[in-house]
Amino acid sequence: MKTLPIHARNLRLVALMAACLLTAGCASPLLTQNSEAANAAASSARFAYVANVLDSTISMYTVSSTGLWTPTSPATVAAGPQPEAVVADAQGKFAYVCNIGSGTIGMYAINQTTGVLAPLSPATVPSGSLPQDFTLHPSGNFAYSANTSDGTVTVFSVNKVTGQLTPAATVPVPGYTVASPVAVTVSPSGKFLYVVAQYVEIYSINPDTGTLTILPESYTFAGLRPFKLTFDPTGQFAFIPDNGSSNLYEFAVNPTTGALAALNSSPIAAGNQPSGIAISPTGQFAYVSDRLGNAVSAFDMTGTTGQLTQLSTNAAANVNGPWPILFDPSGQIVYVLDEAGFVASYTANADGSLTFLASVATGKIPASFAIVPRQ
Repeated sequence: MKTLPIHARNLRLVALMAACLLTAGCASPLLTQNSEAANAAASSARFAYVANVLDSTISMYTVSSTGLWTPTSPATVAAGPQPEAVVADAQGKFAYVCNIGSGTIGMYAINQTTGVLAPLSPATVPSGSLPQDFTLHPSGNFAYSANTSDGTVTVFSVNKVTGQLTPAATVPVPGYTVASPVAVTVSPSGKFLYVVAQYVEIYSINPDTGTLTILPESYTFAGLRPFKLTFDPTGQFAFIPDNGSSNLYEFAVNPTTGALAALNSSPIAAGNQPSGIAISPTGQFAYVSDRLGNAVSAFDMTGTTGQLTQLSTNAAANVNGPWPILFDPSGQIVYVLDEAGFVASYTANADGSLTFLASVATGKIPASFAIVPRQ
């Protein structure tokens, strides 16, 4: 197996990989379910996918109307070496996977009946070196990867009929160091790309070609080891977990220039090495993964200021290394991906609390997951 460079985002990941190798594999928990809560919320998800770094697979699931995940048959599909990020397109027809070990993006068609992924032909397209993150433009016409080892962003054109990606440009990230960039996020308007490197760097997106132009509003500080930027549903506010300070940075977004302005309350404490944030579709609540604290913090977002007020430091039971968090498209269920090898589902209650619903096993060292909504 190819050795990973120790980048800021992967410090805990490398330790977990070493532990798994020493113990001849990580034991994933069996499927468990809280029968009392099983019918407490509705799901509008159809399929779900998890990228498993250590065994180089993608786990595949169907999702029930109550949010329960059931492995497909077969339960996994091969990915490239060390898949880090998995993304599904808005139409639910194609999925894309960053293979950090080979510097490629894997491309798959989604079976509309079973949810099983089938590699396209060709199955991969080259990106930069060690692509840690991937995102699609809201139009579906363009895509971007954050390439950590060579300090670039790759711009792709997307054939929405075939799903094929074509590399269109390679954009250097100014101030590149060995640990950046680590994440890319397109604004809900589709006008700007936010690249998380040593600072948050902002690019305007050409609506016809997808090409990038860095803006003078770039170089926004967001902590010592910032992770992926996440917008609220309105696109007016953005949030970045910082592993280095264990804080969460809060920003107001200028819709015209794309500039980020720190809120008066920013940064706020967010556990021990926060790594992911999910915001409810209504914009009422936010949940932050406390990666080393083995917890999920809950925050209230009521109001128009974008400021978060902590409700609980331990909102989710049964987690052990939570990383990304996603809301079900219905807004009634929260899914937490755990590095120990499972996905846990929770009912999102009206007061912001979470009730454990179920958990399902993934592959070894899951790094990201994606949900396909019902059309």
